[in-house]
Amino acid sequence: MAAWLNERLRASHGARAPRVLVSLSRNGGLMARFAGQFGLDVVRGSSSGGARAAVRALAAALDRGEDIAVFPDGPRGPREVFKPGAIALSALTGAYIVPVAVAAHPARRLPSWDEFLIPLPFARCAAVFGEAVGVPRDADRTWMCREMERILTAVTAAADRMVRSRAIAI
Repeated sequence: MAAWLNERLRASHGARAPRVLVSLSRNGGLMARFAGQFGLDVVRGSSSGGARAAVRALAAALDRGEDIAVFPDGPRGPREVFKPGAIALSALTGAYIVPVAVAAHPARRLPSWDEFLIPLPFARCAAVFGEAVGVPRDADRTWMCREMERILTAVTAAADRMVRSRAIAI
């Protein structure tokens, strides 16, 4: 849903296409091809392989004024546990972290570690953006990870409430 959402926001609100961090795994290859279908450039790498090159590429993109997208629970999870990579990149570059959650109802979840969400046809979908979070260079990264988990849990709950209600958000 994130790739589709970005495509819609680019068309309707002038959003920029971010560079997306995708793991080097076989499933990451599928995700990279999928992201490409929506005009998104991909940086390949993760904590389990290619991390240094990926961080350099993402930092360079930020230096050029580009946006990046990172799924913060890593290539292997556990689900909803914020890993320190995005925190470190934010502290290093001064870029803000914008938490985003998407929800759909009705939907199916794959039996994978991340419970990948697949909206069913005609599902009601919602995206909720949280407030941007800056990470000071000297921040306690463990504390920041827990704080981002708390923020993402709240943003996710808001998206879930929206798809389960009859409210229409624009």
